[in-house]
Amino acid sequence: MKKLPLINSSNILVKIIGYVVYAFLILIVLGAILPAPSDDNLAEASEEDSSNANAKTLSVVVDGWNFSADLGDQWQVGSGEVEDDDLPGLNSRGEEYTDDLFIRQAKTTDDDPNWLNWQGVILSGAFILPKEGAHEWDDPLAAVEITVHKVPEEVRDWEPYDIFIDLQGEPFKTWETKDIKFNGRPAMVTEQGDREHGALDILITDDTVVSIYADTKGSGLRAWDILDKFTVTPA
Repeated sequence: MKKLPLINSSNILVKIIGYVVYAFLILIVLGAILPAPSDDNLAEASEEDSSNANAKTLSVVVDGWNFSADLGDQWQVGSGEVEDDDLPGLNSRGEEYTDDLFIRQAKTTDDDPNWLNWQGVILSGAFILPKEGAHEWDDPLAAVEITVHKVPEEVRDWEPYDIFIDLQGEPFKTWETKDIKFNGRPAMVTEQGDREHGALDILITDDTVVSIYADTKGSGLRAWDILDKFTVTPA
């Protein structure tokens, strides 16, 4: 300590300045001794930052509606094409139901019941999570399907749940359903007991139901975690 005259000074101000000067000198010495950050580490950090900055939201347009979701880097838009998807309503079909409860239409020429049809379109494999090194259609780890259907005019005054059931059918006992709001619109979530299969039905307008189906299979993902990422807006 005798060799540090600034610290040993009887003048308090000089002593304080001495501590500051010697601390600064110690920092300079440590900086010369310690190794500089690895270029590899800098490169990894740069790549990670770049990856986050370039994260993009996948989207497809189906029948005038834009479906978007940030599902992760490994997901991709499928190469399927939109196809017609006309379905018979479950509860709005004919002869076995009474006029008081359900809609009946005229019989066909062969006297079989003719039920209301939900006219719409389907895009299978709209988004897929492919296996590493495999073609996208070679049994992907997970996939999302999208449909858009027009609500038959005769059932548009039904409760949203009844409208969804007429389109999708009654869920199995092992499936769970929950009524929710999607951007203020009536919606229903359906999820299978194993959580690997699920659907989100949205009465997006008074005459249109859009549906998003998630099949996560053995990917370890939960169907609802996929469905919950979607936004649906007019294209």
